[in-house]
Amino acid sequence: MNGSNEIVKTPGNQCIQYLTQVTQMTSGTAKENFGRQLRQAKEVSVIRTSDLPEKVRDVVLRVAEIVHPYLRQCYRNAQLFANAFPENEEMQVRYVEGYFFYALPIEHAFNVVAYRGKEYYIDITTEFANPGAEATDYISVHEFSKQEIFERMLNAQEHRCFYLDVFREDAENNKR
Repeated sequence: MNGSNEIVKTPGNQCIQYLTQVTQMTSGTAKENFGRQLRQAKEVSVIRTSDLPEKVRDVVLRVAEIVHPYLRQCYRNAQLFANAFPENEEMQVRYVEGYFFYALPIEHAFNVVAYRGKEYYIDITTEFANPGAEATDYISVHEFSKQEIFERMLNAQEHRCFYLDVFREDAENNKR
């Protein structure tokens, strides 16, 4: 941020452009929230599972099969993926909240797998629940470890947030 309270970010990524425009058009709390997202935004490249190192690919495919990603349920899919992922010394996972561009910028959740010092951003919702989709221009705004996800869920229960019913609703929808 410069002295005139104007947020400066390199244009090019359509989600960054969106956050820049929304920040400029809003005021008060909304402006603060979008401005914070813009300052925290990190452009990332999401790759397909087939492009992962073999050892990572095998684990991702097994976990994705367990999670069974559903269309329009990216937050559920990414959280379940992170929680089911078998971490070890050479492979860890984080849950990511941000945006992607799919005809327009959309708030989205996906994951990042760290393997031997390198990070691989993956999107199991788009890849497995909507395989023909061509999403682009991903940005990460927040990244959470398994422990941080757990703490957020506990906090949501204390404050009666919508996270309380995420898994209950999913279970009820899948019974039908």
